[in-house]
Amino acid sequence: MKTDSLAAIKMIEAFLKTDDPETKRECLKILGLTNNKRAIKPLMAQLETSEGKILFKEAVLSLSKFLKEKQVFYALMKKMKDKNIDKETRLIILSTLSNSQQGKVFPYLINIINDRDDDLKLDAIKVIAETRDTRNAEALLKKIFDKIVKLI
Repeated sequence: MKTDSLAAIKMIEAFLKTDDPETKRECLKILGLTNNKRAIKPLMAQLETSEGKILFKEAVLSLSKFLKEKQVFYALMKKMKDKNIDKETRLIILSTLSNSQQGKVFPYLINIINDRDDDLKLDAIKVIAETRDTRNAEALLKKIFDKIVKLI
């Protein structure tokens, strides 16, 4: 669905002010379906709220449609690296980013090897391995080898 109607997006933004989480979730989903860059602002605002994982996940999934926009990509990367965000939420962001922009995400994925969260490290390694790109695999092996050498 493609819409250029600012009025429709503003109406959806008004619905986001409701106390009903299901209504909010549907609004976030609709914003992602609009394919309209005006939807980015209310979706990004949802990343900063503490209204629960379901709404956060819906905002991330809707924002994944706008990953070509640098502000969206870097906001999600920043959230994924945020040490105050729980493991499950970080995995949601990792999954969304890796499914959408393999090449662009690779330099960030390889640095996750240094993260404190073992599950996140393993998921990043799986994503890199699934690309079947020799250069990525070699870079990953070098990063792991360097980490092992530092431990010795």
